[in-house]
Amino acid sequence: MNPQSPDYQAQYRQTLQSLQQLQQQLKGDPATAKDIAALLQQIRQLDPYAYSNDPLLAQRIQAAVVANLEQVEMELRRKVEDNTGAGGNIRSPGTEKVPPGYSDATAKYFEQLSKTGGKQ
Repeated sequence: MNPQSPDYQAQYRQTLQSLQQLQQQLKGDPATAKDIAALLQQIRQLDPYAYSNDPLLAQRIQAAVVANLEQVEMELRRKVEDNTGAGGNIRSPGTEKVPPGYSDATAKYFEQLSKTGGKQ
């Protein structure tokens, strides 16, 4: 994704706002609030204007932030499951396309995950 594109900039602002709201909602959970604060700090490094001339740096920062974002997401998921007893799929589906020739294997994989609850 091009950091100079209007879509990227809008998504960047929306992500910051969402995380700030989540941080406010989770003030009572210091560990999660700390993780979200760290994530916010990293996402602020993704400012579209700060590195728009260095696509390699942009990719590296995005990769690091995505890993941390997934960690916070999984932590929140565990807390929701613990509090609600729900074992459903809370995570949003990815937007990645399945490479040609792998759709059957991917479908089988996700079917197996849904049967085991993600535990293997």
